[in-house]
Amino acid sequence: MKIKGAIFDLDGTLLDSMPFWFRAEEIYLKTRGIVCNPQIMQDLREMTLSQASLYFQREFGLCETEEETVLAVRDLMRQEYEQSIPLKSGVKNFLTKLQQQDVKMCIATATDRELAQIALCRLGIRDYFPEVLSCWQTGAGKNRPDIYLHALSLLETELSDTVVFEDAPHAIITAKAAGFRVVAMYEESIAVGQQSILPIIDRYLYSFEDWDLQTPSCNP
Repeated sequence: MKIKGAIFDLDGTLLDSMPFWFRAEEIYLKTRGIVCNPQIMQDLREMTLSQASLYFQREFGLCETEEETVLAVRDLMRQEYEQSIPLKSGVKNFLTKLQQQDVKMCIATATDRELAQIALCRLGIRDYFPEVLSCWQTGAGKNRPDIYLHALSLLETELSDTVVFEDAPHAIITAKAAGFRVVAMYEESIAVGQQSILPIIDRYLYSFEDWDLQTPSCNP
């Protein structure tokens, strides 16, 4: 069955941005006297910035408010979105092919919507997406299906015809539990963790170039 709707995660899926995020969070903690370890970084990979703020307060006793934490990390990342973060391989060609086949597309990201828009415009792919949704708009992270269901309602496609493209295991599990077909995108920084979701996904891609763009189905 061909795809009629596509919901794309942004960071780690369309953008090669995860190393930038990990560095920003590490810098944020380091300036507050906290040395990151692998467990801290693993915990942060499944959190929105708002959730990370509460984590910092609970685990490290930081007294900054959620808003102060979000703004601090966001300020560290703004320049990266404005100038540095690149697309992953094959993204623009893949989006063009989907557009030519009248596939409706939407962004569903845990990143602040303003930062997402900055990067999408700079990289020349904003016009592929009539809607750019952030978890901030739905009030929940990707451990709940709210953002995917909201995106589906905006696309006005059937659940069975709509595919979610994600890299994060917790988000993939959420989308699958909500009934979506899911394509997992390889992300080097979490590749080990991605192995756990291989039994449940519909397809695993190392690059968008690996998909037969003439027949964009979910079949291997």
